[in-house]
Amino acid sequence: MAHADYDPTGDRVVVHTVWNQKDIITAVPGARFDAVNKYWVVPSAWASLVILRGVFGADLTLSKRLIDWAWKLRRDWVDQAMTLRVALNAPDDDSPEMNMMKSWRT
Repeated sequence: MAHADYDPTGDRVVVHTVWNQKDIITAVPGARFDAVNKYWVVPSAWASLVILRGVFGADLTLSKRLIDWAWKLRRDWVDQAMTLRVALNAPDDDSPEMNMMKSWRT
């Protein structure tokens, strides 16, 4: 089972895996192995967390520190970005441009 923790000193997410999960963790963009400390490091970004959960599924546990950091990140950045994403008040017509913008709101 993989375990992820937030490292505030390096502003990164540290992932401890077992030997046979190498192919899984390398699916996360930016993942690199720290040979000195024997763990994987992924960028501290919302996308990294989403991809970690996607590739490991239920085989990933999260530290309380990482969970707290992720909630703060969601509240401060992700939720605001999602609000702005649908805040566009464009004219509602059947133009190709408007249809494309409507598809962004889903």
